[in-house]
Amino acid sequence: ALCAFIFATLMGKAAFASNNVSDINVDVIINDDGSAYITQTWNCNFTEGTEGYIPIENLGEMTISDFSVSDENGAYTYIDDWDINAGFDEKAGKCGIVETEKGNELCWGISEYGAKRYAIEYKISGLVGSYTDFDGFNFQFINSGMGTLPTDVTVKITMKNGTLLDANNSGIWAFGFKGQIEFQNGKVVAYTEKSLSTDTESVIIM
Repeated sequence: ALCAFIFATLMGKAAFASNNVSDINVDVIINDDGSAYITQTWNCNFTEGTEGYIPIENLGEMTISDFSVSDENGAYTYIDDWDINAGFDEKAGKCGIVETEKGNELCWGISEYGAKRYAIEYKISGLVGSYTDFDGFNFQFINSGMGTLPTDVTVKITMKNGTLLDANNSGIWAFGFKGQIEFQNGKVVAYTEKSLSTDTESVIIM
């Protein structure tokens, strides 16, 4: 049985302070091999800039694959060599990954200014580690110091094989934000009750 020692770490970030991200919903599906498929859904309003991005740092032995982005108009085209300096029109309808000294940045073109809904999906291999007394992971879903903090965040964690997560097989904690974490119908659910508002706030789930 999985003892869900689930320290979450996925970082969502919009690059410009005048832009607005009203909410980010993060769905995490954990596979039997310790990998996870993650979908972040952003509801936002961008008025400037050329791209949105999610920095994922300190990966260690973990790897990112199967990255994709879509919006109300459909799927984006993946670009192997993402150019962060490209123009708005060059990035429109496209996405790509940038390697940094600390990890990766998952990038996509804003494509249209105004109210938008983006679905950002990817797989993390090696997320869950096996220890002497439990299986678990250490991952931060929304990082501190973001250019645009989301007003509301919800994180849902489920097992793909149907195992129900509850107080009998899992321990859960949350840090960095004002909100709650609880078991709901076999899922781990964490959510903010107050807006993230400072450079030190984040969404960390254990």
